[in-house]
Amino acid sequence: MPAGHEGPDVVELDTPDALLVVSINQSYPRLGAYDAARYAWRVSPSRASQVQYVLATKDRTVVAVFEPTEWRPATRANFPGYERELRGRLGFVGHPAGGDAAARYLGKQLPPGFRFSGNGYRYAGSLGD
Repeated sequence: MPAGHEGPDVVELDTPDALLVVSINQSYPRLGAYDAARYAWRVSPSRASQVQYVLATKDRTVVAVFEPTEWRPATRANFPGYERELRGRLGFVGHPAGGDAAARYLGKQLPPGFRFSGNGYRYAGSLGD
């Protein structure tokens, strides 16, 4: 990059934080970031329970950061308002992350070599694969 020209900040994924990075390209902004990010991922319950932050991305930019407090099976009973039940998938209940977590991740670009799995998510940080 030429001197004096700054590019977008790149999110640091080599971190001790346990991250789940999700692509919400298909449903955001039709759904708000929280509703688009929380439902329904084909993640393992044991790995999901370790996630500290969910980074919701749109077009490779982190548009929201959430702190999940609970992971539940993706059913209408657990997530009223969602039309489809998706067996074998989980969703989370949580809240927007603030403070340091938001400052570290929000508004930053995914690294150039970062690729999602076929399911639209990828673990990173201390959970990276």
